[in-house]
Amino acid sequence: MTDRGYLNLLSHLTRPTTNLPLQTIQGSIAHYLAHVQPSPTPLAATIVSSPFFRNALYERLDGLSAAFRHAIHVKVKALKEEPRGVFTRSLYSRLDVWVREVLNGLQGGIPLLRLACYTGMVQGLEDWDDELKTKEGRIRRKVEEELVVVLAEVMDEFTVASSTGWEKEFTQEAQTQTAEGMLQLTFLIAAKAIPLTAHERLRVLPLASLIRLLLSTLEEAFEGGTFLRALTSQDSSLLPNGLVSSKITTLSQSLLLLNMSSLSGMCSQLLSILADTRPSEAWLVMQEITDTFIQISSAIEGDWLKVPFSRITDENELEPQAREVASATWLVLKTLLFTTIRTTQSLLSVVIYTPQPPPLRRSPSMRSVSPSGSRSTPYTFALTTLQIFSNLAFTLPQFGGLSSTAESGFIELKKVFYTALDVLAADELESARFMHELRESMEHNYTRTQAWPKTFWNAKKAYALACAEQLAKVLNEDSIKNDVYPLVASHLNDSSHRETYESAHSVMLAIFGAHSQKAEKLLSSQSLNIKGNDGRLQSFAEQAVPFYTQCLIDNSHPEKLTFVQLRLAYRALVRSASTMIPDGDTFAWFCVDSLIRALHTVPTDPEHQSSLLLALIASTSAVNLPVLPMVLDAILQEIKNREGAKDAKQEAVGALFEEISERVGDEGKEFAMKWWDENKLRLGRAVGGDGSVGDDAIASGKESSGKGKERETVSRL
Repeated sequence: MTDRGYLNLLSHLTRPTTNLPLQTIQGSIAHYLAHVQPSPTPLAATIVSSPFFRNALYERLDGLSAAFRHAIHVKVKALKEEPRGVFTRSLYSRLDVWVREVLNGLQGGIPLLRLACYTGMVQGLEDWDDELKTKEGRIRRKVEEELVVVLAEVMDEFTVASSTGWEKEFTQEAQTQTAEGMLQLTFLIAAKAIPLTAHERLRVLPLASLIRLLLSTLEEAFEGGTFLRALTSQDSSLLPNGLVSSKITTLSQSLLLLNMSSLSGMCSQLLSILADTRPSEAWLVMQEITDTFIQISSAIEGDWLKVPFSRITDENELEPQAREVASATWLVLKTLLFTTIRTTQSLLSVVIYTPQPPPLRRSPSMRSVSPSGSRSTPYTFALTTLQIFSNLAFTLPQFGGLSSTAESGFIELKKVFYTALDVLAADELESARFMHELRESMEHNYTRTQAWPKTFWNAKKAYALACAEQLAKVLNEDSIKNDVYPLVASHLNDSSHRETYESAHSVMLAIFGAHSQKAEKLLSSQSLNIKGNDGRLQSFAEQAVPFYTQCLIDNSHPEKLTFVQLRLAYRALVRSASTMIPDGDTFAWFCVDSLIRALHTVPTDPEHQSSLLLALIASTSAVNLPVLPMVLDAILQEIKNREGAKDAKQEAVGALFEEISERVGDEGKEFAMKWWDENKLRLGRAVGGDGSVGDDAIASGKESSGKGKERETVSRL
């Protein structure tokens, strides 16, 4: 071929440097690979041994990969435009011939360059999969096989380049990159192709070793969790100052962090494949993963307490230059959190869906199975996952937090968190031990809280309460009384930090909800005479009902619990009290009567009285049939005696109708509807109308119950 452009491309490829832009060379490679005649094999061989690409820079390798991807597109388009005859082979067959010729040219080239080329070809074939069905054919299989082979070769080169022995003299090329740099480039390029490669072809790789190398790369990307130490001795007003600013900014914009999504995704995929093929090795690798993230997160948590701007809640308090450093720091922390979520999510999936394998006979080179030398179990991985998120708790409020009361939040974060708690909850003893250690840790650190940033301490408390809320259903009474309740007690009346305040009430309601479930099981099994089966948890609930009843009344002011939260909380409390054996009705009436007395003693604040009355109405659907008549009569009397605007009474009547028609259970439905028919005239006169309850009153009640867009304390109950 005598095309001047082609000759010019060959000339530039034989030089280590060129004045042509990378995009120009990339476009020329794609064009001539697709159109060169009679075969692209010589050009592919020239590219894969080119001094220009041998200087392994990421930009050049990425450009080389993109060139081969574009070449697939150009070739398919050219084949479509060729004139066709009776004996012309299909598009797929002609593309197969061209791909094989390109692969022949790549044989024997520098492994890292071949990896970039194969990555681009896999991506290009994936782009045309819908039309050509490449995943099912021999073209894609051949390229993926070559990709797997060259990835193994690069790993071998890294092993040799990392060594100091005689074998280093026999490496194919003297690399300009260090061994660590070459490994990073390998993963950055491979991460684009691995997700597209069939699992059955990846299984032949030494996956455990590959994951360990990838894990070391992830650890290096975050500097082992020490990247905050440069900030610990700096005053916020002086940031950034030279090296400190440059280091944080450079780290936040590094190639590894910018591509962390694909790197963590590749780690998750390889771990899943390893668990399917060699589960014993997978569990060992999973322990190393959790150990690494524990180490990174612990170092970051310790250093964060010393960072000047960790105490600042409003970024406007920072100087403009310091704000830039804070922004870069939070970007790195966000990337770390997302990496942790992605990795632990796949790890917990393995724990859930893969049976625990028998212990593997370890070689002397393997790490210990766990830091204590004990064998890892599903509960071990759940506990370490929770410990990692505990270390990173100060970052969680930036993404909506974990509590059930949060209006928004990162869905994947909550998914991993609740999955870890579900795994742990399968074992009551492990759950109790976790809560005991969590409570002791909080008490131990309480004396140091004066030196801690307030936001940091609040985040730790909110995390502990979120754990307690989810584990309440499996904890025994000793754990609830001695470990959970001490975490909750100081926050039930303190609404200064909204998340911990609402979470504390959620924990209390979770305790009552757990009691209700156990009591209902006793009722269904007709074991009413065996009080001891539920005695431990029941005794705590019996002791807590009077206290928590008064607590909700004390927090009924709109500045504390919103009227929606109060209604939901009081309904849940009364429902739990109604299930207590054998005095449920007594406890339920105590809650109702306390609320009635509070209505007569609170200051004449219409909004406050309305909130209490709506809470009383909400308890209608929570009581048993023997108590229901007294509750309904008390509500009627309160509406009749209430002084205030007609709209407020209409709201109460409408809420009562909705409670009776939609929430009262089958046991009391007949009586409640009959009571409504008998008393609707009295309710109508109480509202001030002609003796009938009109649509306005009902609509008003439904509108009031529809204000639940506010944060609901018991949304998970």
